[in-house]
Amino acid sequence: MVVVSEKKAFELVRFENIIKRCPICLSDTEQTAYYAKAPDLSVTVHVDTEPKYTLVVRPTLEHTYEWDVLAECSRCKYMYRVMGVPRMRVKDIPRDTSREEHELALTCCDLCYNEYYRYTISEVFIKLSSIGNVYLCKEHAQEAEQEKKREGGYTSLAARLSRWGSVKEKPILVNLEDGRQLILKSNNDLSMNILSLLSERGSATRGEINRMPWLKDSGMDAINDAVSYLKGMSLVQEALQGVIIKKEVLSLTEDGEMAAYALSRRRKR
Repeated sequence: MVVVSEKKAFELVRFENIIKRCPICLSDTEQTAYYAKAPDLSVTVHVDTEPKYTLVVRPTLEHTYEWDVLAECSRCKYMYRVMGVPRMRVKDIPRDTSREEHELALTCCDLCYNEYYRYTISEVFIKLSSIGNVYLCKEHAQEAEQEKKREGGYTSLAARLSRWGSVKEKPILVNLEDGRQLILKSNNDLSMNILSLLSERGSATRGEINRMPWLKDSGMDAINDAVSYLKGMSLVQEALQGVIIKKEVLSLTEDGEMAAYALSRRRKR
């Protein structure tokens, strides 16, 4: 479970206590509910990259309101946006707000974070008996539900979760030429080396990558995992080539070319 939080000041008016399951600590307990005037629901995250990086995580909101409902859990003390509470008519909301500081929390997709270091807001909660509590974004939740319909359970999802190490490597911050910044996993330099190889050669098959003298000790499983990661980051693309004998060939996307160039500049410093 990935939770990001920040202490923020809100214009609040307290209106009632509610009994609700806290999405942060998952306790069924009493929550103190508030009306918040035009609350800023973003959370600033200081990412432990090399070099350090600060980003802002924002929830996906279909509609914004002058007044929103927030609640604070009596157990974990986190504040969060709450749905399913009867809304007052705007004219009935008391105007005597007070400015208070509370710790606002957001939950992020476990797959996006652990596989790509993306802080994507979660929308679905799943409890797996073998893994524990998992939050998923809309896209990954759809994949999981399709798998459940097909296989009767979350087998592939559980397998993906079980591959995560308890100690995570420090990600790399890459500055692209167009001004964007990417947070990249190095996979112990394997992903970075594959980007460098494809930049030099233009294209290569997985087998050719595995036969490179400086990559062959990695093993095919590790190379496949690194390639899957780079494809998921939209840095590498794979296509069939050949007339008689067709083979899957990897090449860099436009973003991949910019990332490879930025990494080469880092290495020359």
